[in-house]
Amino acid sequence: MKELLKFTSIILFISISLNAKSENLDSLINRLPTQKADTSHYQLLSKIAIAYSDSNYAKSIEYWQKALVLSEKINQQKLVADTYHQLGYCYQNMGEFSLALKNLNNAADIYTNLNDKKSLAGVLNDLGLIYRNWGKYDQALENYLQGLKIFDEIRDIEGSAIISNSIGQIYYYRENYPKAIDYFIRYFEVNQKLNNPRAVAGAANNIASAYLEIKKYEDALHYYLKALSIYDSLNLKIGVGIIRDNIGSLFYEKQQFDDALLYHNSALVVFKELNSPVRISNTLKNIGLIYLKQKRTEAAISRLNESLTIATQIGQKDAIRDVSQILAEAYHANGNFKLAYEYLIRHVAIKDSMLNAESVEKLERLQAEFDAERNDNELQAIKLQANLKRNILYALVAFAFILVFLGYMLHRENQAKKNAKKSIEKLKAEIFEKST
Repeated sequence: MKELLKFTSIILFISISLNAKSENLDSLINRLPTQKADTSHYQLLSKIAIAYSDSNYAKSIEYWQKALVLSEKINQQKLVADTYHQLGYCYQNMGEFSLALKNLNNAADIYTNLNDKKSLAGVLNDLGLIYRNWGKYDQALENYLQGLKIFDEIRDIEGSAIISNSIGQIYYYRENYPKAIDYFIRYFEVNQKLNNPRAVAGAANNIASAYLEIKKYEDALHYYLKALSIYDSLNLKIGVGIIRDNIGSLFYEKQQFDDALLYHNSALVVFKELNSPVRISNTLKNIGLIYLKQKRTEAAISRLNESLTIATQIGQKDAIRDVSQILAEAYHANGNFKLAYEYLIRHVAIKDSMLNAESVEKLERLQAEFDAERNDNELQAIKLQANLKRNILYALVAFAFILVFLGYMLHRENQAKKNAKKSIEKLKAEIFEKST
């Protein structure tokens, strides 16, 4: 019912992104045929890819792929790594986690070879996000902590704070809410010092959501209102809507249903203005739940059916599953056992189909992890072989040096013997001359 505000990646090319927004996309594309194969051409491809990143992932990936080919052609390893990172980020947003993992691992290998610590830490954060989405929280946490260690080492305060937020979310999903709050507060305080109000609002929402889980309602409300005030001052309507919806969920937990309805309805107005069907559907479901608690069954059924219609139109299976279950309860409470049974069957059928889909996804995830581990083992084997060859070379050089040295010493010894023999012969000759 409540929603964490998630920071999905430490994004590269911020300056490029800003320029891309201000420059017409068509004019950028029209400039491509006149470009030489150099870094300026790469920067142009990057601008186009980023310009598409919010509207067309497939197009964005198409231009990042072109940028990858170019960066390899001009042998710019840093740009190659940056492009793999961006491809990983795009696939991550598409939910193509296996492809994201492959590209991010490629980026990590190159950043490691280049000793680019800041970029490597950013990739580790993104790798953690993939494992978190797969529910592999231990591996996610391992990547986050490695990234945090690097950011702390290079004293990148903002990077450390972003990963702190990611770690907080791991503890949140593992239901260790006090630990989650510690990390969310670190993110909150750093962004206050850096004067990043939007990040402060996101952190405040996350802190509030964790407090809500441990039923510290006053603390939760305090941080929700702080986030709401910031989003309102920045005129960020989507943030305003999400926080209002979350405050409604807080009052629902406190069984203050009139207050909950007030906030959910005000959130619904925002989401309708923004034409956000996913959020509209979710908020209508929340309102339906409140009506059901208030025994306003007909009103509950009306809102829940609205929610279900939208969820069906956009193909949001998890919402269809959840709303069908609540509708089954509503119709049962209303005495319409036939419809209650039909919606319950629908709920079970969708739940089973999603479990099957999850099984396929799990197989794909396991395959991706196996491939990643195999690639890592192959890389380690190559490194081991290279080290072995290098050690053999060093040994041969050392052995050759020893042979030369011994030869030199033997030569010196032989020369010394010859000189000594000459000296003795000379001395004998002198003695013989004197004696005669």
